[in-house]
Amino acid sequence: MKKNPFDNLPYMSREEAFEILSSPESKLQLSSDYYKAIYHLSKFPGEDTNIALMSILRSKSGHESILIAKRKAVEVLSIHKCTQAIPLISSCLLSNDPYLQENAIIALDRLKFKDIDFEKKLDLLLKGNNQNRRIAIKTLSSMGSKNSLNNIRKIISDP
Repeated sequence: MKKNPFDNLPYMSREEAFEILSSPESKLQLSSDYYKAIYHLSKFPGEDTNIALMSILRSKSGHESILIAKRKAVEVLSIHKCTQAIPLISSCLLSNDPYLQENAIIALDRLKFKDIDFEKKLDLLLKGNNQNRRIAIKTLSSMGSKNSLNNIRKIISDP
């Protein structure tokens, strides 16, 4: 396999990544350990990997290391085409973290998820004043949404 020029993290085996993800936050050597483990698990698709990634999404911790790991887990689950994770990814739309919201929107679009509740959540994000508008509009467009056209027109006419 050809090495990705942006892959500049030290090598981590699948087993090492699983070990880190199963460790409590207090036992981490670095706050970025969860993120690094998830990054490396992107190279090891499979049911065990998806289960480990979904467990991160279930975490109730508000710690920064978990929040950053959730962002990456959402991305990797969509790359792995893990449709079982759709409910967990969808729940990330309710997060106060706009970057997690954005990753969730992109992931759900990548998974070709179409749902009226998802469409309504995206429509609500359009009404907010955050950076997710562009991503929400793109996703609503790819879904063929007609219900959000008025809100999209308002944004386009008065950005």
